[in-house]
Amino acid sequence: MITLQCLLEFRTNQDREVLLDLMRRFSSGERYAYQRLLEGQERKELKKDIPRLFNINTRYSDDAIFLANSVISLCNKRGQNPKKTIFGSRKIFEKLNKNHLNGYRREELKTKWRESRQGNLYSRGDKS
Repeated sequence: MITLQCLLEFRTNQDREVLLDLMRRFSSGERYAYQRLLEGQERKELKKDIPRLFNINTRYSDDAIFLANSVISLCNKRGQNPKKTIFGSRKIFEKLNKNHLNGYRREELKTKWRESRQGNLYSRGDKS
């Protein structure tokens, strides 16, 4: 498997917003798939539900399910409770919950947490 990480440049701000929206919907689909898999829902059902709920194509929904399943498997392998998984950064999440920050620093931390939580897009290719 080959993994690529890229830095994208956009010609217009609208292109950037379209991609950010897709990333937000994909991340939401991944978290939704994670919760439904923990509840015991079948992959086939999820593959139908996620595109309808989050307005992403079936390829992205399948990848969201794949990632969610990977996180569950990793938690089980490590002996951790998958129900306690935090998407994004646990460290930042815990800082936000301590309520010791306010004003600009808190908003900056909140933005950073949202970006780490919603800034994911994953797509597998095929050999065609």
